[in-house]
Amino acid sequence: TSVEEQNYVCHCQCRLDNLECVVVADKEYPSRVAFGLIAQIMDDFSKQYPKSVWVSAKPA
Repeated sequence: TSVEEQNYVCHCQCRLDNLECVVVADKEYPSRVAFGLIAQIMDDFSKQYPKSVWVSAKPA
């Protein structure tokens, strides 16, 4: 999902395991690239931190 506000776009994605990621970029940044970045970030994160670790995380 993408939401536009003024000169910025917020690209959001939620996976089936409830891991979510957001990229905020200007309007000129291609959405295809933003969602590619989101996919890479979520893959890297889930490899480094198993769901059992982040699902029980509490805000600092």
